[in-house]
Amino acid sequence: MCALTDELGAVRRDGGAYALRLERTYDASPEEVWAAFTEPESIRRWLFAEAILEPRAGGRAEFRWGDDAAVGVVREWDPPLSHAFGFEEILRYTGEEGYVNHAEMSVGGGESLMMGNPGEGYRNPKELGQETVGLHVMVDDVDAHLARAQAAGAVIKQEPEDEEYGHRRYTALDPEGHYWFFAQVTKEVAPEDWGAKVANA
Repeated sequence: MCALTDELGAVRRDGGAYALRLERTYDASPEEVWAAFTEPESIRRWLFAEAILEPRAGGRAEFRWGDDAAVGVVREWDPPLSHAFGFEEILRYTGEEGYVNHAEMSVGGGESLMMGNPGEGYRNPKELGQETVGLHVMVDDVDAHLARAQAAGAVIKQEPEDEEYGHRRYTALDPEGHYWFFAQVTKEVAPEDWGAKVANA
């Protein structure tokens, strides 16, 4: 075990057990790095280990190198949005401070989404301790989208429901505490039939 810790990371005492922290920088996308530590086949290629991993906070994590093993519990599980929600990264800008100030991602159908950390004054919902905004994204197949998000370990706050305005929608929560509503159109419903009023009508 000592040889492995010297090679891969640092061990620290955590209550009655030891915790192994791994830090590495790779010339790869966040999705590739995420796969490297979450998908058994990728773990085998990157860490030369056999792995059993339950993709959720509180799940079992076991890594084996021959007769040596490291067994523990997944404390946090925060998949990249692109991995969990099927977004495709178009570009990113990383400022001198080292964090991403601006990023652009494709959400399908030629639509794009801008995101990033604007600076020191920025506080996300998790830091504030309250919901601040909800993002509504239309997808082609909401149930398939849910299955992908669940497989990636996304936090699902509400299962898909058929809404009165003709959408089928589910709700997910990202690592910063933002609420995401993913929906597909299941039928056309006139606004007045579900209580909405059309402007200038």
